[in-house]
Amino acid sequence: MKLLKRKWKKMNNKKILSYISMAQRARKLISGTDMIIDTIRKDNKGIIIVAEDASKNTKKTLKDKASTYNTKVLEVFTIEELSNAIGKENRVAVYLQDEGFKNAIIKNIE
Repeated sequence: MKLLKRKWKKMNNKKILSYISMAQRARKLISGTDMIIDTIRKDNKGIIIVAEDASKNTKKTLKDKASTYNTKVLEVFTIEELSNAIGKENRVAVYLQDEGFKNAIIKNIE
């Protein structure tokens, strides 16, 4: 049973990373903490994905801004996994602007 759960979770993680990659190619993804904060001030219908190994200060900053603007935050993946998914180095957080990608990711997490 545990092995099946791990495989299922791993498959969902790959699917979520592929959604993140597609969002990057579709130019519906913002990366970088400052850019994310500026974007959610204007448009808060997306979702923030923060790396699990991000610094406490970065996580706190993004979570505080997200709660202020009613934006969902997910803490998954590592910096390396996020960076590889979008093809850029050392990306700690990404913001998906498109509701279609957001809903697909939420569906795969639940």
